[in-house]
Amino acid sequence: MHPTNLFQGNKKLNKSTLERGLKNIQELDKSFAFNINLVTVMRGQKIPTETFNQTIEDIVKAFSKDEIKFMSIPLLIDGGKHVVQVFIDKEAKNIEYYDLRLSDPKSEIINGTNQTVSALMDTLNTNLFDSTANIFINQNKLQNDFHNCGIHILDVTIKRLDNVQFKDLQHARNIGDIAKIREDLFRKWLSPKIMNTADIDLMNDDTCDDF
Repeated sequence: MHPTNLFQGNKKLNKSTLERGLKNIQELDKSFAFNINLVTVMRGQKIPTETFNQTIEDIVKAFSKDEIKFMSIPLLIDGGKHVVQVFIDKEAKNIEYYDLRLSDPKSEIINGTNQTVSALMDTLNTNLFDSTANIFINQNKLQNDFHNCGIHILDVTIKRLDNVQFKDLQHARNIGDIAKIREDLFRKWLSPKIMNTADIDLMNDDTCDDF
């Protein structure tokens, strides 16, 4: 992996590919929305305070629509090397943190900001739920490598939309068969309407880096 070139080239699940995947999930489930604005493009790039604040406003606005029940907010941590997710379930009033390699959102800084993931979750809790949400932090290590974080985030998103609850994901088997996960995601869910053939073939290459 080349840290200064994280989202370029064709050897990784890059930001644009992840975004197309999330868009396709959105097409299949109209109750789902996502916001990828806090994923920076290059290491060292700063997210302006006004962009951060506007992203919060955009998330609140999206959730004001009756049809939107779920939202994925991917984030980069670890200096831009690793992608995690904040997942919101409006009806259950859940804010869920998924790092399939396990990390503490209180100590993880969102790449390009001086904000911790936990601070973002607190802000969302205040703005969406008047600070009454259930906060859940993933404690089940399902990722044992350093290059399939994006794949696992998409997999967790689909499972949550398929009514697999947070508590059940905490007891899931170790989904280490990444080739099968990729096949399920990119052959069955993320159809070629959004994902082009090169994307799909790439996701079946176990040597690729996601972020």
